[in-house]
Amino acid sequence: MDTFITNAEGNFFYQEALANPHRWLTCTGVGDLEVPDGERTAQKCPDPLNSGQFKIAGFISGSPGAGTYSLTRPLARFNNWLLEVPCPFEGRINWVCRGNRQDDQNYEVAVLMHDSGRTRRGISAPVAITDDDEARVNTSADINFASLQILYHLKTVRQEVVNEEAANDVFFLPQRCEDRCGPARGLCEEGIIGMNALIGYVYSSGIKKTFNGGLDWVAASVDPVTGGAISRVLILERYDSDVYIVFRGSPLADEPAECFISTDNGVTWASVVIGNIATQFITCYALHGADIFAATNDGYIYKSEDNGRTWTLVESGSGFYFTEMCFDGDNGYVVAQADHVYTSVDGGESWAAAASTGSGDNLLSCAVNVKGHLFVGTDAAELYHSEDGAATFTPWLDLGGGSINWIDFDPQDEYVGFLAYDGIGSVGTIYRSENGGASWIELTGVPDNNGINSGFICDANNAFFVGELCDDNTTFIAKVQPAGG
Repeated sequence: MDTFITNAEGNFFYQEALANPHRWLTCTGVGDLEVPDGERTAQKCPDPLNSGQFKIAGFISGSPGAGTYSLTRPLARFNNWLLEVPCPFEGRINWVCRGNRQDDQNYEVAVLMHDSGRTRRGISAPVAITDDDEARVNTSADINFASLQILYHLKTVRQEVVNEEAANDVFFLPQRCEDRCGPARGLCEEGIIGMNALIGYVYSSGIKKTFNGGLDWVAASVDPVTGGAISRVLILERYDSDVYIVFRGSPLADEPAECFISTDNGVTWASVVIGNIATQFITCYALHGADIFAATNDGYIYKSEDNGRTWTLVESGSGFYFTEMCFDGDNGYVVAQADHVYTSVDGGESWAAAASTGSGDNLLSCAVNVKGHLFVGTDAAELYHSEDGAATFTPWLDLGGGSINWIDFDPQDEYVGFLAYDGIGSVGTIYRSENGGASWIELTGVPDNNGINSGFICDANNAFFVGELCDDNTTFIAKVQPAGG
């Protein structure tokens, strides 16, 4: 028998500041959610078989417009939120068949309406004409919003691989439709993983790649790194070929840092030397527009403006072991061991020391959400938060020992986030934030593992995580996906 979600099971929540979780708005009705996807304009050419006639040769898709919905709520003696809310907010609707309506984690399915803002407000039928027309007075508002995101409950499924090494990083190309440049590509379909080395720096599979969403991972034809681990991986999409870039993540005597570039899906690789400092290696990178910034184990930062083919030095004075880097527009952040943070306000062209978190711990991870809130994770399993560009930090989350190895927000909206946490005993767990980092919820059912090193978010409901060897001596590669899928 079919079952239906009804509007009587719906509940509206709002979030006025990303430092605070969603709040339930009592006794509220929501009108139709409309999400324009953009007009498709037909482009015509002469019909080669019929003189004087034309045929549609293709379409140009316009930019999507703002979404819209309306809110209705009874007039109250005070706190008439629809009339008085001063600023844009994040809207959310939960549908759930039973349980507490006020619990924003109690839902079967939910939708987020990002950057909701009021365009009209009013009071409907405030005075009755006759006693027959007497009814409740309602306040109302029309809302537009930037984008809509559906949230599902998640499960984590381990990908089957054999005879591997620990994995340090993972990267996927975005979803795309078929066009004149190439075939369609599904969500989380084409990706690569960077691995550790075997004893003696002999690789069994320095890089793994997939073209079917992680159902199969195969080794690159040639191992790019013959002397050390791969710390970070990256794919740059171009119209003529995808560019794979991997960074060596361990020191070599008398050798400077280097990356390896392939334009044929890993069949051949070219080595590119980065700088001239012996035993230096790349620990992390970040993209800023078309530029790549890469940081090292001894506090250097390099920049490439040509897809990794050449590199210039932009920072050499810190001396700290940089661990992660992230950008928010022209504001850049790089975190390091021993509680050091460096920032840039000019798109990475220069860097300066910022405030520490005050923890004294090694900083391992960083990410910035849509409103510029910075989150930093430590090797003591603490998460710190800054709203002022790393001038000050506030303790945000304490997971009670272990380490927060990785954190990021969905690149599509920078609102939904994931983090990878290794607890006591190096058992990895995954958390998701559904409210811009205000709170974090542990995912249940994460497969057995011995540590999670990194992840990649494909969208709010799909992500990949990689880590150390499991007890069966194979690499931990796992996909987070909707529980019904």
